[in-house]
Amino acid sequence: MTLPLGRAALVGRFLACMLLTLSVTPVAARARTGPRSPHRLRDDPLTGVITDGAGAPLAEATVLVVELDRAVRTDERGRFDFASLPSGEYTLEVRRTGYRTRVLPVALPAAGPLEIALAAAAFPLDPLTVTVSRSPLSPKNSPLPVSVLGRTELERDRSVSLARTLERVPGVRNLSTGQEIGKPVIRGLSGARVLVLSQGLRLEDYSWSDEDGPAVDVAMADRVEVVRGPASVIYGADAVGGVINVVPRPLPDAAGGAGFVQGDGELSVASNNREVGVIGRVEGATGAWGWRAMVNGRIAE
Repeated sequence: MTLPLGRAALVGRFLACMLLTLSVTPVAARARTGPRSPHRLRDDPLTGVITDGAGAPLAEATVLVVELDRAVRTDERGRFDFASLPSGEYTLEVRRTGYRTRVLPVALPAAGPLEIALAAAAFPLDPLTVTVSRSPLSPKNSPLPVSVLGRTELERDRSVSLARTLERVPGVRNLSTGQEIGKPVIRGLSGARVLVLSQGLRLEDYSWSDEDGPAVDVAMADRVEVVRGPASVIYGADAVGGVINVVPRPLPDAAGGAGFVQGDGELSVASNNREVGVIGRVEGATGAWGWRAMVNGRIAE
């Protein structure tokens, strides 16, 4: 195929421009990029000491360089050492259990070892419940439904008997012979089929009489734990219906300080059955000993 002379010259100039562009572009790109700065290739150490608010060294503190995801722990003298880090600006994160985490900027090369102080801070702990029952178990891990009434609930709902106080708990009812006598009923079972514990001791006297209730007063309890359902494998044959565990208030503790004596009293009046109740409590502690004396009386018609 033969092109006219004018068109052939135009195509030739176009191809020459394309070749020139292809040959020049990589060179221009290299010129814009330029060589790497030798300062970026230099590595510097980062050292320091972690202390508490009083200046004492903190061992086992974690020091993290966030951008590089590199961490070390302090030794027994509170010292940490990053032997080699690229020069630049970084974020340093220092944390230790029982102290407030601290985040601060650092620049390398550093003028010298860092001195970082951490402030003490409280941290939450999972609650630990210790009971005197046969097998302490977290309510979350119990195969049976468990309800716990603390001191606030007991003071709000306290009634003339333990069974009357527990009537608000789902699945628990009161079997009463008059206003003062009450037996707990759990899922339709009562008497010798419901076990009542006080300080880990079994209360069995009420099970065989119609005129007796559990010999324990809610005013003496710190909390009441109610297990609904058969628990005979753990507590014995009389726990077919469930278990009621009355945990008393702990004895006072001087905690190594000076001894003390304290007391309080309560007066209750009920107009429906002309009832008057009085509770007096005196307790104290000295050294490693704690004691409590309590009087509880109630008169009703």
